[in-house]
Amino acid sequence: MPLYELVLDFEGQSAEEVRLTSEPVRVGDTVEVDAVDWVVVRELARRQRELARFQCRRAKWLSQRVREMQASMEDLRLRVDDQRARIAHRSALSDD
Repeated sequence: MPLYELVLDFEGQSAEEVRLTSEPVRVGDTVEVDAVDWVVVRELARRQRELARFQCRRAKWLSQRVREMQASMEDLRLRVDDQRARIAHRSALSDD
């Protein structure tokens, strides 16, 4: 049975926890460790040939970051819409 090493990354802290699991893991998966959801963010270099290693971050932190990115994208979309409206208005004035 293959084993996977989960490196739990506590943002802002130098300490990491390492857990082993026999459940198949891929980047993008959400895993539960001690009743906390973690997102597998990337595969790490292997220390032992038989163990695949994955970096995990708390899902709560990632969902906050996603919301920040979505708000930023919405702001950019509104700016683009505003610029398109200005261009259309100028174009309509020059057609007269």
